[in-house]
Amino acid sequence: MSEAKQPEAGAPLEAPEFAVANFGAMSSGTEVVLVANKLVPMVTAAGLNGVAATAVAILHLSPQSAKELALLLTGVVADYEALYGPLRSPFIDERQKK
Repeated sequence: MSEAKQPEAGAPLEAPEFAVANFGAMSSGTEVVLVANKLVPMVTAAGLNGVAATAVAILHLSPQSAKELALLLTGVVADYEALYGPLRSPFIDERQKK
């Protein structure tokens, strides 16, 4: 893997960007793996037949980095909800019941 060159001060970052619909996560105890997915249409001989998730990026994190990411995202979401109100989805609702 090549080393990314550092941008000049004030220059935009140059890195791949991904549209992500959902995430999968798994852990071995020493590593956390996040799989970023996008949704793609499924086409068969009969025509359009639903959607499927396909991976666009796989991130390997230490458990410590995963916790730091979780804390960072928790803060970002709290700031968003303070401005715009609570975020809702079936996944969020189910997790908040626990």
